[in-house]
Amino acid sequence: MSTSVALRVIGHVRSQFASPQNMPIQPVDVGPLQSIELDPDFGPALCDLEGFERIWVLFHCHLSRDWQALVQPFLCSQPKGVFATRAPSRPSPIGLSNVALHRVDTTRSRIEVTGLDAVDGTPVLDIKPYVPSFDSHPESVAGWLESAEPHGVRSDGRFVR
Repeated sequence: MSTSVALRVIGHVRSQFASPQNMPIQPVDVGPLQSIELDPDFGPALCDLEGFERIWVLFHCHLSRDWQALVQPFLCSQPKGVFATRAPSRPSPIGLSNVALHRVDTTRSRIEVTGLDAVDGTPVLDIKPYVPSFDSHPESVAGWLESAEPHGVRSDGRFVR
């Protein structure tokens, strides 16, 4: 039962990372300010976003290779089921980052953020506000990642076409 879904690209990432090679694998290690430039039609949709400290950014992992059921994630030497990882080689290659929001410019249809682990030109699918009372679950258990060290790891290009 395979169904297709059409998604609308609302904008693109502007980032210092030209390719996935040596890019941080998660938003925690992404440094300088980045921006998301939206289609001008979406400028008014940014109204009232400025009061949020963090947002969710959903994007298309457009450079990832075809999906694989088992992948070797960056933080583990053993293959894992792709749905137990955040590897970009997925049946529907959608990325998700929780980023810090620094500036909203409705006139230029642009936002500035830090913590976005996406390459320059990545198509953005959606932006949603981060709501701590809904989105934070610090008591949650993180499966095999409980024994992994997630900081400072960079991409080696294993998931790139």
